[in-house]
Amino acid sequence: MPPIKRICRGGISLAVAALFAVPMLAIVDAAPAAAACSPTHYYYVPSEAAAVSLSWNPECGDGAAEISNGTVYDTLCDSRAAAAKFEVADRTPSGSYSTLAISSWYNSKTGCNNSSTFSPWRTYSPGSAGWRLRIHLRACSSSSGCSLDRTYDYFG
Repeated sequence: MPPIKRICRGGISLAVAALFAVPMLAIVDAAPAAAACSPTHYYYVPSEAAAVSLSWNPECGDGAAEISNGTVYDTLCDSRAAAAKFEVADRTPSGSYSTLAISSWYNSKTGCNNSSTFSPWRTYSPGSAGWRLRIHLRACSSSSGCSLDRTYDYFG
């Protein structure tokens, strides 16, 4: 008889474990999938003292736009840190652009050819056509402020 008790206890334990495992699997399956973004535009934007590389998705399935895979590069040895900022705009019926969002500044590490990556930035989608992505690049130091401000526009 003792071997039968062990089998029953094992069977009960297995049944109890199955009751807890099935709901957990359902929770994992219920997690939302990341929104698909298309099309993706890849940019590398250099200037005199700074550069940035990024992926730009103007329209994601959840109604957002996204800048991802971003890196800011300090391209000069002048004790200033490179910085990049982004603006997303939508074309109006009159042909001008209305700004939807402006990111904060993303800074590189100071020094010769240093770089820093930044987390994805998500904002309102301007749609797959009629958008403008404006990229600001500059170099800054705590003692002399910022200089070499450059602005680059990309349209879709």
